[in-house]
Amino acid sequence: MLCALSMLGWLSSAVWATLLNPVPAVYSCCTVVAAAGSAFWMHYAFLKWNENRSGLSILNDPVFTLVPPYDTSELVAWCQNVCFVVAVYHLLVTGALWWSWLAWCVFLFVCLRCISITLCPLHVHPTVRPLREPLAEYWARCMGHNGRGYYYYHDLFFSGHTTVCCMLWLMMPPGWPKTVCGVHIMVMAAALVVSRAHYSIDVFVAPFMAFWTVHAGAWTDAWCRAALGG
Repeated sequence: MLCALSMLGWLSSAVWATLLNPVPAVYSCCTVVAAAGSAFWMHYAFLKWNENRSGLSILNDPVFTLVPPYDTSELVAWCQNVCFVVAVYHLLVTGALWWSWLAWCVFLFVCLRCISITLCPLHVHPTVRPLREPLAEYWARCMGHNGRGYYYYHDLFFSGHTTVCCMLWLMMPPGWPKTVCGVHIMVMAAALVVSRAHYSIDVFVAPFMAFWTVHAGAWTDAWCRAALGG
C-alpha cells in the first residue's frame, strides 16, 4: 500500500508539473521515442552484422582457470531484474530520474558498445555456457513457441548486462536500494564470467563505460533542455 501511494503521489505531481510547463514533457517524450528507439534498432542491426564477421579472437582468460564453467542463466537474470526493478522504482519515488536522461544514456551506450565491439572483435570461449533469458523463454512458451532464443557469439567487449545495471546504480541517490543493486551487480558480474558468456576484461571495463555514459548523457540532456529553455 505504501509503495502504491508513493507511486500515485509521484504520478500526480508529474502530471501537475506537465500541465504547468509542457515543454520538458514534450522534449522527454520525443527523446525517449527518438533516442531510445533508434538505439534499440541500431543495436539489433549491429549485432546481426557482427555475427557474420570472421577472424575474431579467442582470449586465454586466466580467470577461467580458477573456476569451471557453469550455466548461470537464472542467477544472471535474477540479479539483472532485481537491479532494474529496485533502481527504477527508487529513481521514480525520489524524483531523481529524468526519462530523457536515461534515453540519452541508452543511445550513447549503444554507440559506445558498437564502436568497442568493432575495434575489439572477440569470439566467446569454446567452453561457454550460453546465457538464456528464463523470463523471455517462459512467455515464448506461453505464446506457443519453443521458448529458445538466439545467442550471439560475438557480443562481448564490453558487457552490456553489467554496464546497464551500473548505469542505473550511478543514477540512484544514496540509500539501501543502491546498496542492494550494488551487491546484485557484483554477483551478476561474477556469474557472467563463470558462464564464460563474457571474458573478465569485458566485465572489468563495464563500470568505467557506465561512468562515461551516465555523465555524457547528463551533459547532453542538460544541453538540450537549456537550448529549449526547459
